[in-house]
Amino acid sequence: MNFWCMQWMQKEKAQGIERELADMLGRWQGIPVTYAGGVGSFADLQELKKLGRDHIDVTIGSALDLFGGSMPYREVLRVCAANLDENS
Repeated sequence: MNFWCMQWMQKEKAQGIERELADMLGRWQGIPVTYAGGVGSFADLQELKKLGRDHIDVTIGSALDLFGGSMPYREVLRVCAANLDENS
């Protein structure tokens, strides 16, 4: 099985998302896209969902409480699961 994935890496750690980039990626009709880096709050996560038009996967790193950040891991899981349920 072939699997293709395009990944765009943001270098800023939990400093907010690049809104223009998220909007551009949300309009992308090609292969799946993962936005990595910059997410530092639940507001960023919701903004990425909106700008990405539910077409962007996301990774969260240093913002998670597991790595010393302020976003509780279990709450991130809950929010992401709720978003999946919305889109089913």
